[in-house]
Parts: sequence; structure tokens; C-alpha cells
Amino acid sequence: MAIGCIQAQRCHNGKCPTGVATQNRWLVHGLDPELKAARLANYVITSRKDLLSLSRACGVTHPALISLDHVDVLDDRFGASSARDVFGYEPGWGVPVMPDQLA
Repeated sequence: MAIGCIQAQRCHNGKCPTGVATQNRWLVHGLDPELKAARLANYVITSRKDLLSLSRACGVTHPALISLDHVDVLDDRFGASSARDVFGYEPGWGVPVMPDQLA
């Protein structure tokens, strides 16, 4: 979105009207790398800042440390249920194996 995607859903056929996802030289002219680079950088910086804020709100130091136990899902009456219960995840699912944790 930050570099000009308008979600025309033509990525797969090489006919992206904004030039973001195409190999067509004519369509690529719609992409201004200088302008889009700055917009993408701003998006990434802001996304990172927001993710770090969310992780601090969950009481962890890094977004990768947020688990399903940190997330509650609200129903239509604002009742809260653990995301682990809602999605049926067992303890340990999604946790890297020990060699990967030590790497």
C-alpha cells in the first residue's frame, strides 16, 4: 500500500495498473522509486514502532515474544476469551524447536 498498490488484484497476471507488481516496461513507468522509497521507509518505521508498543503493552520486550496467552478475543458482547481457546491451539504450538531457540 505504501508504495502505491491499489489492490486491483492483478498481481498474478503482470497487469498491475500502478506498476508495483509487473514486468511490463510501460506499466512500470507508473512507479516513482524516489517517492515510493520514502513512503515505504515511513511505513516500515511506523509499523515497527507500533509493534514494539503492542509488545510493551503485553509485558514483553519484543513482538516475537507475544504468545496467544497475551491475546484475548472479544465477542459481540465484549466478553473476553483467550485466543488459545478460541483458535484451539495446544501449549507449545508455534514455539521454535530448541536448536532454533538457541541459534
